[in-house]
Amino acid sequence: MRVINKCLSVLAILFLLAACSSSSPEKTAKKFIAESYSGNADAVIAMIYMPDERKEKPGEKEIVSGKVKASVAKQKKYAEERGGIAEITAEPARFDPEDNKRANVRVKIRFKLGDTRQDYVRLIDTGTGWKVRL
Repeated sequence: MRVINKCLSVLAILFLLAACSSSSPEKTAKKFIAESYSGNADAVIAMIYMPDERKEKPGEKEIVSGKVKASVAKQKKYAEERGGIAEITAEPARFDPEDNKRANVRVKIRFKLGDTRQDYVRLIDTGTGWKVRL
């Protein structure tokens, strides 16, 4: 009986940890935007989904990486000019009616000097977590 109780306790803890660490499209979109405006290009690149056929094309990763780094630098400058980010909020994800592994999230960014901005983040569930579709 003690062994069964211990096993059930371990399973309950594992389930709780898995539930707490699971990602949602909204959390992924907020993190993507936060990393973009903070200038963390490596984190942004790691969050981007690239299909295998694109990864295999020579130079494709480098092209995407260069474009992302330029975009992130521009967004960091934009945020700095507005005093930095005060708050990022995400609306509930809108799932593709034909493919529930794809979602769009509208994210609102409020800057410390009062400006606001909206971005739309397109996401895909890869089976191991949500990634950003370019």
